[in-house]
Amino acid sequence: MYLPKFKTQIAFDEDKVKREGKYSVDKMYKIADDFMAKLKQRKVGRGEYVDTGLKDDYSAHGIFYLRYSKTAWFTDNVSVWNFWISDHRDPTKMYSENFLEHIRNVKKSA
Repeated sequence: MYLPKFKTQIAFDEDKVKREGKYSVDKMYKIADDFMAKLKQRKVGRGEYVDTGLKDDYSAHGIFYLRYSKTAWFTDNVSVWNFWISDHRDPTKMYSENFLEHIRNVKKSA
């Protein structure tokens, strides 16, 4: 069985999105789904994507981050954004990075 090496998880603040009425939650997830599919990453749940064992998988998750970390509709409405990477010594262990916290810290210091 293949154990993913990388995982990205996002969740949008659905209450906020519906309250503001500017965007469709389903459309926002579809945009993320389609972009990750283009990068050949596998969707494993709503807003959850894992690598597929290709040599460019790590880059794919980085490209997703770079694209959407500077996209206002995404960063204004995302409530969870985590990235996991597996331990190369023990692939059953994964370590996480809170991308949302990182983005908000960068915005504060700008």
